[in-house]
Amino acid sequence: MKKYNPFKILIEIERGGVQSTSRGIIGNIGVGFLYLVLCTMYLYLIVYAGISNIIILFTYTLIISIIFYAFILILFKKLFCYENREYLHKKINMKMGAYTFILGVGFTLFSCITSFFINKYFNTNSFNKAISPMLSSLSWVIIYSSIIGPLCEEFVMRGIVLGGLLKKYSSKLSIVISSVIFGIIHMNPLQFITAFVMGLLLGTVYVKYKSLILCMIIHCVNNIMVAIATYMPDKISYLKLSENNFFISLIFSFIGVIVMIIMIIFLNKENKKCNYESMT
Repeated sequence: MKKYNPFKILIEIERGGVQSTSRGIIGNIGVGFLYLVLCTMYLYLIVYAGISNIIILFTYTLIISIIFYAFILILFKKLFCYENREYLHKKINMKMGAYTFILGVGFTLFSCITSFFINKYFNTNSFNKAISPMLSSLSWVIIYSSIIGPLCEEFVMRGIVLGGLLKKYSSKLSIVISSVIFGIIHMNPLQFITAFVMGLLLGTVYVKYKSLILCMIIHCVNNIMVAIATYMPDKISYLKLSENNFFISLIFSFIGVIVMIIMIIFLNKENKKCNYESMT
C-alpha cells in the first residue's frame, strides 16, 4: 500500500527516490494534455455540481479535490516515473521555506506589470466571462485554485515534465520547453503569458535547489495572493489597481524584483549552508 500512498510518493520524489523517465518534447506535451483532460473533468464535477448549500458544497469540493490529488500522483507516478535507489543528498529547512514564501510574494508583485500590459493590449472580456463560473465558486477558489491545483501542477509540470526533459536536454532548454507547456495547459492566450513567466521561475528553482516543495510554496503563494486580490474592493486590490495604472504596476513590479533578488541571495546562502552541514 505504501507505493500507492500519495503523500509517500511526494516525499519520495522530493528525496529523489522516485524520478521522471526521460521524454522528449512530444512525450511531455502528451503528459500535459493528459493532465489537462483530467483537470477539465475534475473542474466540471466541482463548478457544475449544482449544490447550493455552502457547507455541503465546501465539503464536496474538499473530498473531490483530495481524491483528484491522490489520483494524479498515483496515476502519473505509475505511467511516467521509475524508482531510484540512489537518493539525492540534499536538504531544505524552514528558513529556505520562509525565503521561498517571500520569493513567491515578490514574484506575484513583479507580475503586476504583465497584468497591466495584458489588460491594456488584449480584450480580457471573453476570458473573464469564461472563468466567471469558476470564480463564482468560492469553494473551488479556496481549495483547488489556491492549494490542490498548485500542488498537482508542480508535481506534473516540474516533477514529471521538467524532470523528464532534464534527462534529454540542457537545463536552460528544458526550463523553457516546460514553461511553454505550462502556459499551453492553461488553455488561454492571456494566461499563457503569465504562466510562461512563472514557469521560468519555478523551473529555475527546481533545477537550482532540486526541490518540488519549494516550487509548490511559490505557486501556492502566487495563487492565494491573486485569489485574495480578486475578491478585494477595487480601491485596495493591488491586482486591480495595477491592471489600470502603469505607474502603480511599475512600482509593484519594482518592489517585487527587489524582494526576489534579496530572497534569492538568502536562499543561495542557506542552501549552501544547509547542504554543507548535511554532508559533514
